[in-house]
Amino acid sequence: EQGASGAGISAQKAKILAYVERLGDECELLGIHEDVCSSAVPYMERPGFSQAMRDLDQHRKDAQCVLVAARIDRVARSLIDFVSIMKMGERRGWSLVTLDVPEMDATNPISKLVVHILAAFAEFERDLIRKRTKDALAAKKRQGVHVGRKRVREQDRDLCEFIRVRVGAMGYQQISDELRDAGLGSLDRRAVRDLAIQQGWAKRRAFRKG
Repeated sequence: EQGASGAGISAQKAKILAYVERLGDECELLGIHEDVCSSAVPYMERPGFSQAMRDLDQHRKDAQCVLVAARIDRVARSLIDFVSIMKMGERRGWSLVTLDVPEMDATNPISKLVVHILAAFAEFERDLIRKRTKDALAAKKRQGVHVGRKRVREQDRDLCEFIRVRVGAMGYQQISDELRDAGLGSLDRRAVRDLAIQQGWAKRRAFRKG
């Protein structure tokens, strides 16, 4: 609805522009990117977010870059994704500011504490998911239902979806790093590549000898 009316997006743009204006000459606005879709959509599938990442990567070596969002739920609604984005910023040399939660200004020490707290809750959420899955499988076994080894896509859909949306937009090593940061697995670069090829998300490269 916000995307259709334009009202919500206009208000968010106004908040971002006001924030940049308050910073004065010490800040240069690289651009404003918008995604007219739910933030529940995986962030690497959002064209606006992907373009913002390219802008940050292009300028991070020359200046301290900051990704500004009008609201925290405009970044991600999944706690796991949000923590993954924060850690990606730490690793790649840029910070995140959400204007509705001042404590989420990742340029100050308080924010780092908040990030660690959120990461703990994200890990707790993953543990709950694992426990529910384990309990469900145990209940099926008690009912006499055979529970065997499944294909990777069925066995761990979260891991597969995490990798799928990043193939083509990131290198395999970067996907491996983010996978570990999100706590979804510890696949190395080669394992990520092999899984992507196996599932049909990427093509095997042919190398010519000589």
